Amino acid sequence: MRLFVAVRFSDATEKALGSAMNALRRQGRGNFTRAENLHLTLAFIGEVKSPDAAIAAIGAVRGAPFTMRLEKLGSFGDLYWVGCEKSPQLTALQHEVCACLQKEGVSFDKKPFNPHLTLCRKYIPFTQIQPHFIERALGSPCETVEEIVLMESSRDEKGWLVYTPVYVKKLI
Repeated sequence: MRLFVAVRFSDATEKALGSAMNALRRQGRGNFTRAENLHLTLAFIGEVKSPDAAIAAIGAVRGAPFTMRLEKLGSFGDLYWVGCEKSPQLTALQHEVCACLQKEGVSFDKKPFNPHLTLCRKYIPFTQIQPHFIERALGSPCETVEEIVLMESSRDEKGWLVYTPVYVKKLI
């Protein structure tokens, strides 16, 4: 099974992200993320035979709920995303997740943390992209982060990505 640790979003934030994706669609084409798959990855684990060690690690995470703000459009080549405001609480949570995974012997991707939500892959703009239209459609939603989720990534019979919660850890 293929695992990652994530923050999921409320319906209101998903709606704001949907508006941003619609504004991006009007300016180009690509493989857009399905609304139910929108998330912020805290740690990518990858393929494991059993989720047990990852569940133990996430169960050991300590952190309090906090508010996170989504802010601007960005890209890594042809991958377009919305960034999350870096905050001490978000950075601390991500470090805590990684420390707990490491303590349990769970391997994970150690790339520098760049908090973002992927909107579209393989994006091809029709003309010069106008980020202010997308950012205006997004607004500046705030999300109260009250839990983290160990997620399994798989594909359904049509080849669509499906993210399934394996374990939910409430922040207190």
